[in-house]
Amino acid sequence: MVSQHVYDLCQVKETVSSVLANDPSQTPGNAIKKLHGHHEHGLHHKISAKEGTEKSEDAIEAALQCGRWGPTNPSPLFLQAFADSLQCLNEDPLAGVVSPPLMGSHGTMPLTVIAPLADVMRHCSNLIVRAEKEVFFITCSWAPSVAQALIKNSLIELSKRAGRTGRRVVAKIMYDKPGPCNAINPHQFVKPKSYTSKAIDLPSPEEIPNVDLEVVSLHRIFLGTLHAKFCVVDRKIAAVMSNNTEDNDNLEMMVHVEGPIVDSIYDTALITWQNALHPKLPSLQTPATEGGLHTSTDSSTTTENEASHLRDFTTIQADNQKPLPEHFPDCPHYDDDIEGEVKRMQSCYALKEGESRLQAANRQLNLAVEHPIEPTGPEIDAGDEMTPYISTIGDGKPVPMALVSRPPYGAIDSKSVHVPQNEAWLSLIRNAKHNIFIQTPDLNAAPLIPALKEALKRGVEVTYYVCFGYNDPGEMIPGQGGTNDQIAQNLVSSLTKDSPERILLHIYNYVGKDQDHPIHHSFKARSCHIKLLIVDGSVGIQGSGNQDTQSWFHSQEINLMVDSVEICQKWRECIDRNQNTKRFGKVAEDGIWRDAEGKPGKGYMGNPGTVMGLVKGVYAMITDPAAYKGRHIFFASISLHLNLTSATTSKMSSAVDIQSLPSEVLRKILFFVRNEKNGRGSIRECRLVSHCFNNAASPLLLTEVSVCLTLKSFTRLEDICRHPIFSKSVQSVSIVTSYYETELACNRPLFMLEAKARLLRHVETMERSRYYRNKYPHTQEQSRWLSNMAWRTEPEFEQLFSDQVDEESSTPTQRLFLKLYDLYKELYNDQQRLREGQNHITRLCAALSSLSSLVSLELNDVRNMGGLEHLDAADFAHTGYDHTILQHFSPILRKSRWCGSFKTIHTATPPVEMIGTLCSELADKGLRPRIIRLRLVPPPSMQAWQLSPLQQTGVKNLVSQTTKLTLYVDFQARSFELKDNPRHEMLALCSITQSFLSAPHLEDMHIEFIGYPPLKIRPTVSLDDILPANVLWPRLRSLSLHNQPFTLMELRSLVARHSETLRDLDLQGCWLVEGSWDDVKEVVQEQQDLEKSSIKYPSGGNQS
Repeated sequence: MVSQHVYDLCQVKETVSSVLANDPSQTPGNAIKKLHGHHEHGLHHKISAKEGTEKSEDAIEAALQCGRWGPTNPSPLFLQAFADSLQCLNEDPLAGVVSPPLMGSHGTMPLTVIAPLADVMRHCSNLIVRAEKEVFFITCSWAPSVAQALIKNSLIELSKRAGRTGRRVVAKIMYDKPGPCNAINPHQFVKPKSYTSKAIDLPSPEEIPNVDLEVVSLHRIFLGTLHAKFCVVDRKIAAVMSNNTEDNDNLEMMVHVEGPIVDSIYDTALITWQNALHPKLPSLQTPATEGGLHTSTDSSTTTENEASHLRDFTTIQADNQKPLPEHFPDCPHYDDDIEGEVKRMQSCYALKEGESRLQAANRQLNLAVEHPIEPTGPEIDAGDEMTPYISTIGDGKPVPMALVSRPPYGAIDSKSVHVPQNEAWLSLIRNAKHNIFIQTPDLNAAPLIPALKEALKRGVEVTYYVCFGYNDPGEMIPGQGGTNDQIAQNLVSSLTKDSPERILLHIYNYVGKDQDHPIHHSFKARSCHIKLLIVDGSVGIQGSGNQDTQSWFHSQEINLMVDSVEICQKWRECIDRNQNTKRFGKVAEDGIWRDAEGKPGKGYMGNPGTVMGLVKGVYAMITDPAAYKGRHIFFASISLHLNLTSATTSKMSSAVDIQSLPSEVLRKILFFVRNEKNGRGSIRECRLVSHCFNNAASPLLLTEVSVCLTLKSFTRLEDICRHPIFSKSVQSVSIVTSYYETELACNRPLFMLEAKARLLRHVETMERSRYYRNKYPHTQEQSRWLSNMAWRTEPEFEQLFSDQVDEESSTPTQRLFLKLYDLYKELYNDQQRLREGQNHITRLCAALSSLSSLVSLELNDVRNMGGLEHLDAADFAHTGYDHTILQHFSPILRKSRWCGSFKTIHTATPPVEMIGTLCSELADKGLRPRIIRLRLVPPPSMQAWQLSPLQQTGVKNLVSQTTKLTLYVDFQARSFELKDNPRHEMLALCSITQSFLSAPHLEDMHIEFIGYPPLKIRPTVSLDDILPANVLWPRLRSLSLHNQPFTLMELRSLVARHSETLRDLDLQGCWLVEGSWDDVKEVVQEQQDLEKSSIKYPSGGNQS
C-alpha cells in the first residue's frame, strides 16, 4: 500500500523544478539535497526495501490522490501499478528520477513514431528547429551518424532562425561516454574542443552563435549507464524514445506528448543533469501546466481544436500526390508543424515510379543498412502500407500518464530491483486479466520470467516479440540473463505440452515489413529496438527500458505509463502494421524459430554452457566492443580467471567433436597459438595436433595479413607463407608502404626539428581528443611539462637544432632526444638493409606467389602510422625518465607517409618502387587478385609516380582478373604549398590510374581523390586523363566517382557505354569542368536501369 510518508511526498508543492524556479542560481543537485537530504555521488545509492504489494481499495484511493490526473480518472489497473511504483519512494524519494508530486500526471499524445531510427530523429530535429527558447536532449550512445548529423544541423538551423528574430536559445545535451573521470563525478562537463571532435561532432560555439550549448556526459561506474532517451522543447513538448543517437538497422518507437506530463519529464531532465546551469533555463518559471514557455508563434503544440486534423494518418495518402523531398542532414527540409512532417514522411514511404508497395518498404528499410538486402516478404496490400508517423491524439482530451523510471546503479550486483519501472511492469503483469503484449530487444530479466508464468497459470494470454539474436554474445555471459533463444527454450520446456498455459503463450522473433523470416541481429540488416508493454489493451508502458538484466538492475531509464484504450489499441495495430512479425515470426514448439524445412534461422548460436557462453561473450566484446556497451565492464569484474587454451583443451579431451566447437573458440585458440609473444620462437614452430583439427581450423587462422617495410614484418610474412596450414588460409594481404625517411635519418639537426614538431602535434592531439588522451595516462604536472616542452624553444633545443650539444654536459632532455635519433637511425638502417638491391621486392613476390588462396591485395599509405608500441626504459636509463614520460615520445619514431613529414614536405623520397616495380613483378609471378585496393598519398613530386611502359604492361597483367578495384589518393595529407597540382604531375598519377583501371572484368569500381581540387582551384586533368581511353567494362555494375573532374560529354559517354550493366552510380564531390549540373542530372535520370544513383556536393559547372 501507499505509506503516509509517500502520500505526503506527493502532496507537497515543492519540486526540483520549483526550487530552481525560485532560485535559479542553485544547481539541480543542490535542489535535490535541499528537498530530500541526499545528493547521489557515488558507486551505490540508497536501495528501497520492497514491501508487500497489497491490492486494495485503500491503495488505489491513495494512488488516486497522489497524482494530477486531469479530466479523466485512471482505471484501477493503472492506479494499482502506480501505487506499487510509489512504494519505491519510501527509502529514496527520487527512485523514479522525478519529484514525487510530478510522478503522476496527464497529457495528450499527438504523435507516435514506429519507424527506423533516422525517422525518429527527423522528428527530433524538427522539434529542435521549432524551439523558441530552450532544448533538452538526452540520449545514451552518441556516435557520428545520420542521427547525430540531424541533431547537429538542427542546432545550426535553430541558431540561424534565432539570429533572424534577435533571440537566444539555451540547449543542453547529455549522453553516456564513460571514462576515468566518471569514477570521481558521474556527471562530467564536456568542453567544446571535445564535443566538436570527430568522435562527437556537435557544432562549435562559432557555428551556433545564437545558441548557448552545454554538454554533459553521465555514467555511474561501473554499470550505471545513462540509457534514458528523451527530449524536451520549450517545456511544452516532450518526446520519449527507444533509440540512441547513432546509425543502425533498428526499428524504433517514440511518443510525442504535450500538457502537464511535460513538467514531469522536464523535472527528470533537471535531476539527470544535476550540474550547474550556465546560463539558467528560460522556462524554469513557466511550467507546462501554465502553458509552457510562451513563444512568439505557439504553433508547435497541438490543441484540442487541432486534433481533428491529426486523428487519422495511418494510411499512405501520398501515392498519387507530388513527392516531397526527404529530410536528410546534407539536404534538410524542415516542416512548420506535425502535419507537414507527416505529409513529408508519407511521401517518402509512398510508391516511386515502377515500384510496388513491398519495394517501397524495402527501399526505406535499407537506407540505414550497410549491405542492403532484397525483399522476401509477400506484396503489401493497399491500406496496409508501412506508416511511420501515427496519430494518437484521439479526441484531443488529456489522458492519465505517469513516469515509471529508474536511476542509474553502478554496483556489480542485482540489489537495485525495487524501482518504479520494475514495480510498474510487475504490477501490470500480476493484475492482468486478459492479455499481455511485450515487444523488447531482449527478454531475460530474472524477476520477469516467473511473473509471466504466473500470468499464464491465471489464464492470461501472453504474447511477446523479441529480436532474433539481439546481442547474443553479451547475453550469454554469466549474470546477464541468457539469450532470447535460451529463455524461449527454457520457458517453453517448463510448460507441459498442450497445457492451457502453453497454448496461451505466443513467442515471436521480429520480422521486417519487407521480409518473410527473422534476420539474426549479427547481420545488421533488420533489427528491432522497441520497448513496449500493453496489458488488457488499456494500459501501456513505452520508453527506454528493455526487459533485460541491464535495464532491470542498472541503467537509468525513462518510461511513460499511459491509461488509454484508444492509444493502446492504436499502438498495437501499428506495431503489427509496420512489421511482419505476427505473420512470419512465431517460434516453433521448442521455442526456436525455424524455416519451412525445420532449420533454425541463419546465425542461430545454440545454447552454450557457462564456460562457452563466457568465451563467446568475451570474444564478441573484444571484436565489437561498441555493440556490448557496459557488459565488458561487468565481465572484467567477475572473479573468474579462465585460461582459454586449457579450458578448451580439456573440453576437447572430453570426446567432443572438434568440428562442433563454435568458430569463435577455435579462432581464440589459434590467435593464442600464432602470437609470438606466447613463448614460441616463430610461427613455423606451431604444431596443430590432429588432421581433424587442421581441417576445422585452417579457414579461421589468418585470413588477413599485413606487412610493412621492416625485417621483422617480412620474416613473419615468410613464416606464414611457408607454413603448410597457415599459408592456405590467407585470402588478403595489405602492404603498408609508410617508411623511415633518409632525410631525417641522415640529418640529425633536421630530425630534431621534426621531433619537436611531432611532439607538438602529440600534445595538441591529446588536448583535442579524449580517446587519444586516454591512450597516454598522465598527471596534470606531466601535461604541463609536456606542453611547455612542445610550445617553447629553450636554449637546450637551440643546441639540438644546431647540432652543438656537448654530450658530456648534456641535459636529460637533450639525452632523450639524442637517444630518439639513434633509435630512428637504427630503424632506418634496418629498413634500408631490407630494400638493398630491391631485395624487398624479390622477397615480397616470392612470399605472395606462394599463397594459393589469395584474392585481395592492398597497397596502403594511409594507416598504421603509429610509432613503436613502447620505448624500453632501459634504453633511456641515462636520461632519468621512466615509462610514464617516455610513452609520450614514442610517436616521434613513427613512420612517414609518402607526402613526407613536417620538415620534409619538399624533399621526401618515398619508396615509389612499391607501385610500379612491385606490381609488375607480382604479375610476372602469376599473381591475379580479384580485389585490389590502393590507398596512396602523393609524394612531394608526383612525377616520381610515373610508370614506365613496361611497368604499365605489368600492372595491366596484374589486374587482368580483378573484379573490384578501389583507388584512394589523399591530397589533403600533402602540404598546402603543393596545392597547385600541375598537369604534368597529375599525368604521372594518371599513368597509375589508367594502368590499374584497365582491368577488363571490373564489376565494382571506386575512385576517390580526397581533397582534390583544393580550395576550388580548377582541376588540371579530367576524366579522360584518369581513365583508359574509350574503356569498356562489360560487367560493371557499381561505379563511384568521388572528387573526380569531368566534362558533361565525358560522363555521358562513360555512362552510355555501360548502360546495359550499370546499376549503381555515385557521384560525390565531383568537379564539372564543362557543362551544367542540371544536364548531369538528366544524364543520370536517362539511365532507366539504374537501381541507385546519387549526386552530392557538386562543384564547378552551373550548380542551379
